Parts: sequence; structure tokens; C-alpha cells
Amino acid sequence: MKFVVPCTSCKEEMQSAGLRESHHINSCQECGVPVRLVNKSSERYANDAGSFRTMFEVAAKALNDDKKLLIKTTMGYRLFYKADTMHDDSVLMMINAAKITDHLSLITEEFNALLGIERPILHVTLKNEALKEKLGRNTAYVKYPDDGFCILLGAELQKLGVDFIAYEDADAACEADMLMDYDLEINPQKDMRVFLNKDVSFIAQGERVSFPSHNLKKRNVLSIADEYIGFAKENQMFFDKMQHFDSLHVEQVNVIEGTEEVYHPNQHIFMPEEASFMSVIAEHEVFGEKCVGAYFDEEPSFLYYDGKNVLRVVPPKAFDGKNIIEDIKNLREGSDRLVANLEKNMPRIYKKLLHLQKKKDVKLFEAVAILLGIEDETMRGVVNEAMKFVGKGGIQIDTHVSDNRFDHAAFLSSIISYQLADVSTSILAYSIFESFGDYFNDILQELKSKTKAQHIVLCGTHFSNQSLFSRMQRNLKMSPPLMNMNYPIGKESAVVGGVYL
Repeated sequence: MKFVVPCTSCKEEMQSAGLRESHHINSCQECGVPVRLVNKSSERYANDAGSFRTMFEVAAKALNDDKKLLIKTTMGYRLFYKADTMHDDSVLMMINAAKITDHLSLITEEFNALLGIERPILHVTLKNEALKEKLGRNTAYVKYPDDGFCILLGAELQKLGVDFIAYEDADAACEADMLMDYDLEINPQKDMRVFLNKDVSFIAQGERVSFPSHNLKKRNVLSIADEYIGFAKENQMFFDKMQHFDSLHVEQVNVIEGTEEVYHPNQHIFMPEEASFMSVIAEHEVFGEKCVGAYFDEEPSFLYYDGKNVLRVVPPKAFDGKNIIEDIKNLREGSDRLVANLEKNMPRIYKKLLHLQKKKDVKLFEAVAILLGIEDETMRGVVNEAMKFVGKGGIQIDTHVSDNRFDHAAFLSSIISYQLADVSTSILAYSIFESFGDYFNDILQELKSKTKAQHIVLCGTHFSNQSLFSRMQRNLKMSPPLMNMNYPIGKESAVVGGVYL
């Protein structure tokens, strides 16, 4: 900002006491950095109240005319478009607070969270029938404006009778009909997604609000997990992105699996599920107390903390789709006929399974979505399908273990059997999570009994699923599980637990 000459009022403010003393502000319309709106044929700048209002009027009208608008917000680049063209990665931004409950079916806690200061993303039920029909589902990820540009854009859209707009996270290279930009660097954070279930709430994923943070028991250990680090600062631990620091002096470095760089002579590798599990123990300060727990992020994993060390008692078994058809054929007597019936009666699904065997890095729930015939071939797609079910109970899916590991072939074979029996897709999707809830409960209760553990711990992003979590909550009613309180339950919490391993 040193190259920008401040106006008279900014000069006076810079010399006065307070936060602005000797600091050139960048929020002044008269001398601050101008904002530009660019399309294929023109470019306009805004640096006063009138031009700003006109710029957002033009942007709102363009969106209402089915154009796509890319905005560099303080939260990162966002691509806006009408909700008619939403897809699986889209978020619905509710811009009219007075009309939110006209379009969404919310409990009080969800409404309060949506408009709370954190402005999280929530997965909620839709009330707007036209939107349900267009999306092909009854739920959506939604949020309320959290940035000045989004608020100004929303104000102009409301004048045009628009109550909501869709957006997705993007980057500067994203194609759009119009671009709103300015010449200042931004340091965006991944949005926070909050999970709510009656009286339970936690952060499902993201980094906003959780990082940076200064808390928990001090250890002279540097923890490194992907782009985050944790280290001792004063009398507590400090957690933030690695890019904000230069060098640190520590006795030991713990790094997440997959890290190739050597940071310290005394360096140790940890598994993500071990670290996320340990982060819950650290947040609840149950060091020295026996705990058993489950981690669920693509693959289920079970862990035990004996008061000193974390052990993976049932490690995750990576899903291998290369021979999945043969694995199902050879599962038990008659399984070959099951595959033959799938090929005959559902050739499209069978062809997709054949194609899946040629792909690399295939996830279990990608195969599940294919078997269910869902377009969004991810865990998210299966979750959305499960949310369509409004009954009281599902059917039993095979979630047993083989050789102390989760049996993928048996699990998928069970789904195929129900598909061939013409069971409703929504019932089947719901039943998958209900069965997983029973599977987790059975093993956790057995482990707790054998180890005499005092606590049960749940971690991993996949537990932020209404169908699964409701089942877990019912099963663990007598021994409510410990979960992360200030950090996400997913991979982001690994940097926290990595300190204490």
C-alpha cells in the first residue's frame, strides 16, 4: 500500500491514536484500491459510492440474465450463477434472510447457525419444491453471505426478486462471463461446514474459525500434517498454516504419512487416523485414560489408546477395485450367479464396474454409488440419496469383517442382491449407513469390553452424515462418544493430534 497516496481524511486517521495509527487503510473509496468489473467487451472501475452501486447493479442483472460471474472475494474466488444450473459441487447462498424458511426446512439451531457470525455451510432439507425437482434431491449445502462483496451482490439481487443464488469455489483461471477483481493479495481459508443433529453440533470439515488457534497442553514437538503445523508457543500449542512461518526450534518433529521432506534428525511418521483420534483425546484432556474409537474417512478404522500410545487394532483396508468383480464371484457358493444376473439385468451398472476396475485410486463409495445407479459417484451422492428416505428403518447390509478387516466384496455383494431384488435406491442408501452404524457399535462395544476402556471416540468426516450419526447416537446412548469440539472431525485435526503421538 506504500505506493498509494492517501487522501486528506486518511492522512488524518493515520496520525490519530488507535488501530489505524501509522497504517494506511485500504477500505477508503476515495484513495483505496479500485475494484474492476470486466467482461468480453468492456471494463469498468469502482472507487466511490455511486460507481460501486452501479457495478453491483450490473453484476446482479447479468446473473439474473443467466450469466456467470467470477468474484474475487476476501474468502477466495467464487463463481456465481443461477440455482437452475446447480451441480454436485454447488452451494446455495441464501441472500434474503426473511425468506430463508420459505425455501428451507430448518430447525431453530440450523437457522441460528446459518446466520451466526461464523457463517458456516450446512447440509439441510429443502422446502422449495421447484428446487427439489431441478436438483433431483431434497437436500442442499447452503450458507448465508459472509463477505462484503457477497452482501452487496445479494442486496442488488433482492431488488430483482431473487432470494438465493448458487456458487462454487473457484480460482482466477475459472471461465466466466464477467469478472470482479482488484489488485490486492488475499489469504482465503477453506470454508467451515457444520453438522447439527438435535443437541449435537460439531465442525465436519474446513479450516475457518479453527485455524489459527492457541490452546491445549504444551509439548516441545513440531507436528506437520499437509499444509498445517503445530508447535509450542509460550505455555500452549499454536496451530496454523505452515506458509506463515519461517524456522522453529523443537526437540522432535512428527509428520503425517506421505511426507517426503526431512525436517529434523528426530522425525517420526504418524497415520492420519491415529492423529485425528489423538486430537479428540487432547481436546477433552483424557490423557492417561483408556479409550477406544473409530475413524471413518472412506475406510473404517478402529483404534485403542492405552493411556500412553495409540494402536490401530483394526487398521483400514484400502479398497482395491482392480479385481472387484472376480472377488464378488469367488466370495461364496452361488456368488458367480449373482454377478451373471447383474450383467444380464443391469448391463449399464455392470459396464461401469468393468470400467472401474481400470481406474486408479478408486474409493469404496464410488463403487457403492455405481451399484446404486447414482450420478454423483461419491460418498456425497450416496448421502444425498439416503436423505430421501423418510421411513423408520431399513434393511440389513453385510458389514462383517474377514481376517480382522472390513470385507469389501461381501459388502458390495449384499448391495447387488438388494438391487436385483428391486429394493428402492433411497431405502438401500439409508440402510447402508444404518448397517454401518450397527457395525461400528458392535466392534466398539466389543473393544471397550475387552480393554476396559473408559471412553469411546468418533472421528473422521464420514460421521458428519445424518443417517449414520443418528444410528450411532441411538446405539451409543448409554456411553455418548467423545468428538472434536474446536477442530474439524476430519483430516484437518491430524495436525493437532500429531503433537501428542
